[in-house]
Amino acid sequence: MATAHNQQVPTAVALEKARRRVGFSVEAAADELNITTRLLGDIESGLRTPGPDLIEAMVSLYGVEPGRIEGRELVPRVPARYDAESHVLQMGWTSIQIKEKDNDHIARSLAVALREMRSLPGDGPVVLRSTELGLLAPLFDLSAPDLPEILTRYLRLTPNDALSLVNQMVVLDSVHG
Repeated sequence: MATAHNQQVPTAVALEKARRRVGFSVEAAADELNITTRLLGDIESGLRTPGPDLIEAMVSLYGVEPGRIEGRELVPRVPARYDAESHVLQMGWTSIQIKEKDNDHIARSLAVALREMRSLPGDGPVVLRSTELGLLAPLFDLSAPDLPEILTRYLRLTPNDALSLVNQMVVLDSVHG
């Protein structure tokens, strides 16, 4: 992993962590801030930069000490991408060498990368974003009968959620493939 733990946490990540720490859902926080859930999601994803007034409102709502977030550099989260020529999946600052159709390797590597990127606990579930599913679907062997069990093991999903994820990827792969 190529992530430095001593780097300053970007504003987008800090705002998302602060919201989660106080127990606000995206919907509840957006409602309190009088903004759309899409705008809040874009801010927390680093796609949009909040103005000083909105940052001040967020800091106040989340109970963050003034000045703890405003001075942080806003670093957008880089969308995942796959280079088919080199077989490298780029997830944030992490590069994963993909062993084509090796479900175990892909799921394990993906879980490690996403847990680190999103600061998720090791025993909690890893939810794949819809933008990631279309990219990942062609990398997996979607016909493998043990894929749901592999996703359950590494992404800490329930068996039903893992099966649903496989079904979503099958649909996306058939549409894009």
